[in-house]
Amino acid sequence: MLNRPKLKALTCSAALRLAFIGLAVAPVLSGCGFQPLYGHYSNAQVAQQLAAVKVTRIPGRVGQKLRNEVIFGLYRGDYPEAPSYRLDVVLRESQSPVLKQITGQATQMLYHLEADYKLIDLATEKVLFKATTQSQAAYDRVDAGFANLRAKIDAENRAATVIAQNIKNRIAAFFSSRS
Repeated sequence: MLNRPKLKALTCSAALRLAFIGLAVAPVLSGCGFQPLYGHYSNAQVAQQLAAVKVTRIPGRVGQKLRNEVIFGLYRGDYPEAPSYRLDVVLRESQSPVLKQITGQATQMLYHLEADYKLIDLATEKVLFKATTQSQAAYDRVDAGFANLRAKIDAENRAATVIAQNIKNRIAAFFSSRS
């Protein structure tokens, strides 16, 4: 037979004390200033500022993928009619072998994508915020050429998606800290 610890039942007065403590602490916690960045209760001013960011063209296939992801993240694809800000992004790409066979042939590669970006106020041309973000994605190499190409493209897309999310989050946090 299992020995189970005996649980003590809460008395009525103990339950009332816990409820009173909970009610006393709730107003303090609600006034701590926490606000969700996105979602139903988000700051409307941040959403408006995100929708006023024009994303400049980024060269290359990966740059176009990154730009599309950032645009969708900032304003769901609707281009701003009168942008107040400009986002400039410069990409650096590299890849390196991760796993090698005895023959020296790489069986897995690591794609590395790094983005330097600046948020610029169009009225003053002043750089408001600048940062760097990076992402890595691994992919397998096999004997089939098309499979290698497709795996590399998928790794590039995954890295670009992560960087786009990082850029959107950092810009939203920047706008949120200003409001």
